[in-house]
Amino acid sequence: MSTRPANADFVLSTKVHRPPVASEVVRRDQLVQLLAGGRTRRLSLISAPAGYGKSTIASLWTEQELRPAAWLWLDEHYSALGVVVTYLIAAIREAYIGFGERTEIFLQSDSAQDARRLADQLVVDLQALGGELILILDEDHRVSAIEIHECLGRMIELLPPTVQLVLITRSDPPLPLSRLRVRRQLLELRSDQLRFNEQEAAELLRRAAGESLPADVSAELSDMLGPSKRFVSLMEHAAFLAGTLLDDDYRSTTLSIRKLTASDALESLTTSASSLGLQADDSLPPSERLIDLWGQMQIAT
Repeated sequence: MSTRPANADFVLSTKVHRPPVASEVVRRDQLVQLLAGGRTRRLSLISAPAGYGKSTIASLWTEQELRPAAWLWLDEHYSALGVVVTYLIAAIREAYIGFGERTEIFLQSDSAQDARRLADQLVVDLQALGGELILILDEDHRVSAIEIHECLGRMIELLPPTVQLVLITRSDPPLPLSRLRVRRQLLELRSDQLRFNEQEAAELLRRAAGESLPADVSAELSDMLGPSKRFVSLMEHAAFLAGTLLDDDYRSTTLSIRKLTASDALESLTTSASSLGLQADDSLPPSERLIDLWGQMQIAT
């Protein structure tokens, strides 16, 4: 597979920007503090299925950080190593103008086909930044090219302490996670940490309602979120699709939600999403497609 980079003039700017955080998002200070503590680790890994708010919590954290952050959305359609590195340079230039000129030159050489040597050159440029950096690679599960993770693995070995590398993914990457874990060089945020606790779930419901919910109704709706307590509330958009959105008759709302199947919700949501040019992953079951599509809409809007 070719490692030649894409022309920098054709880098899609949407792939190198941090996703915005909606004002109504529950501020999860404990998770933000955990991520901030990852600055002494070689890798910070946020790994959980769709719908757990992985990108949202990372965006909340970087929004509060004093350190500059670079954000790159990975994509299976841009899987050549040189293309990914070109995008990586563009992402870091959002924080440090002029970064990576030596790496760009190196990309034009035959040696750029060696993932480890390319990683070495990237690290040399990162060492010369002159400041700290949070480097976030989102949707790593979309990457299948072995040489990309080989390059990342080498970077993790050599990263200067001024750079905190964060991978966001639905499945664990082919990296030496066990070795990093044993050496206490790995920070992990997984489903258990990303689930809402009861207080956070109640806060989300209050914000969705626009007012305080009666305690018994809040508890009932919280239970309807299911055992996962996913960050993206199925209740919230199911209520919207039912056309009630937590009106004054709370109990008729919960009844409408119970009658709304995942297929019904998916059909309605697909219509709304199509106007934004969004499409669900057809390989997922209806309930997972619903969560995936809703997450896309939160980013797009």
